[in-house]
Amino acid sequence: MYVSKRSYPSISTGSKNASASYKDGSVVIDGKIVTSRNPDDIPNFIDAIAQKLIS
Repeated sequence: MYVSKRSYPSISTGSKNASASYKDGSVVIDGKIVTSRNPDDIPNFIDAIAQKLIS
């Protein structure tokens, strides 16, 4: 199973080495999984979570 994700930059190399599909963006949505990269992205992350809950 490959999951597209966004994470804090310091663990991006580990994610890539673990075969994760690493995407650059403040929020990445992959099916039911919503990820973001750091606390600065919390407003976008909250919006994405709210949209997933509504749909």
